[in-house]
Amino acid sequence: MPYKIQRRAGEYIVISESSRRILGHHKTRADALKQQRFLYKEGVKEGISVFKDASGRLRWISVSSTSYMDRDGEIVSLRALKNDVEYSDGTGYHGPLRWWHVPGIDIGYCDFRIVVGKALVESGLFATEAIGQKMKELSHLLGMSIGFIHPINEPVKRVYNCIITQERSVLPKYAASNLFTRVGIVDTG
Repeated sequence: MPYKIQRRAGEYIVISESSRRILGHHKTRADALKQQRFLYKEGVKEGISVFKDASGRLRWISVSSTSYMDRDGEIVSLRALKNDVEYSDGTGYHGPLRWWHVPGIDIGYCDFRIVVGKALVESGLFATEAIGQKMKELSHLLGMSIGFIHPINEPVKRVYNCIITQERSVLPKYAASNLFTRVGIVDTG
């Protein structure tokens, strides 16, 4: 199996057997099994994917959100993710890539969004080459989170059905509410 679950220090962790990297920390075995099943089903590879695009700039790719329940017991519905992507494509504005949702600490921007299965996949460019290199170095420690607005009457029964993403953030894995997010970097050069 490419992904295994181990119990360490009172938590369950999902580990890539090939790289020995920790892909997730969970309070319960059930949550660890959810991540393991997601990794198998979606064919998600671990790590941060940064690659040079045709213009020679570093590009990031991420699973920024999913329509699975997060650690707070909330769900961004598949309908909400799809409508959000359609809205951003219609306006042409996809928003910044931030560090830990801090306004003004924009480390890049997003220029591509698509929903694949139950996952929101996004990509864009880093503000500088140095930021991209640092993200690559720290990949095994990082997760993703989207910052969005929603109607005042949501969530309904802990489900968001209408969102507009304002930004997405790179943050330490332990701080990511959605267990299945990841940042990816593929070095093609």
